Amino acid sequence: VSFLSKADCSNYTDKSFRLKNIDLLFYEDGSFQNLSTVSSHERISYMLALSKNELLLAANTHLYYLKNRQLEQVVKFDHSIIALEQLSDQRICIGFKKVENSGGLQIYESLPDLLAKKGSTYFKHLSISSVLEDWEGGLWLGSIENGIRHVPDRSMKIWNQQSGLSDNFVSALSIGKNGNILVGLKNWHLYQLQRKSQQLRLLHKIKYEI
Repeated sequence: VSFLSKADCSNYTDKSFRLKNIDLLFYEDGSFQNLSTVSSHERISYMLALSKNELLLAANTHLYYLKNRQLEQVVKFDHSIIALEQLSDQRICIGFKKVENSGGLQIYESLPDLLAKKGSTYFKHLSISSVLEDWEGGLWLGSIENGIRHVPDRSMKIWNQQSGLSDNFVSALSIGKNGNILVGLKNWHLYQLQRKSQQLRLLHKIKYEI
């Protein structure tokens, strides 16, 4: 099953489409079927497929839980959702945009915990914009204010402008076949963080002239 919007898709990954509105079309068995159970003027920023029949949609401060194409529950948070990911052990991570001194990353042990808002909060002083799990189960967290954090277990290492990045605003993280981490920044610079040496290497940068 694929997911499309009646508007347009600005970006997508293997797990989600970023959509312009919340009116969805499901493509199945050679035809489109409309899903009109969710209505909102908020832009859908993230979509996460939990299973074949379960879906999470994030729109600003709202999280929509759909099961079998029907809206089951809406969860309202205090801050805008800017990252949504499920880990290999089924935990669900949500990154929030910091407002004043509250934001960070919330981790939920299960879907019922998420729907009940029973999670653990980390890095409240940051806006967590990207969550990536590596092959060893470690977490790579991109932030808007202060680069990347690596949480391999209970320890942590930080890469930011002081470490060699050209900007602290991390907009995307991805992992390559060799285990190296690709880091996309707001200023259109692309870095490779080498897994073994933990060294940064600038791969590409785009300059725009007006």
